[in-house]
Amino acid sequence: RLLRDPRYDVLIRDLMRFVPKLDFLAMTNIACSLKQLDHKHYMLLSRMLRPLLHQPVPDIPTLLRCMDSYAWAGYHQQHDFYAHFASVVGESASILESE
Repeated sequence: RLLRDPRYDVLIRDLMRFVPKLDFLAMTNIACSLKQLDHKHYMLLSRMLRPLLHQPVPDIPTLLRCMDSYAWAGYHQQHDFYAHFASVVGESASILESE
């Protein structure tokens, strides 16, 4: 029902316009919300891919939620995306290990 609401289309259009201004957490929340709605909005998800690579990752649970949402949406061939975030997880593990 929500996906047929014209306000939803306006929201998606506004989100797409403001992707460059969103931080990592906001983009993760959008991807997770799309997953909860079971709406694979590929144009919005694709538009957030590159900005996600340039944003600092706030914490590992947020990163894992983000990666899970993209995997759910079928983004399995985005090797740069997964390689970048795998290195973030690896760095975090080495920091925890040294402490």
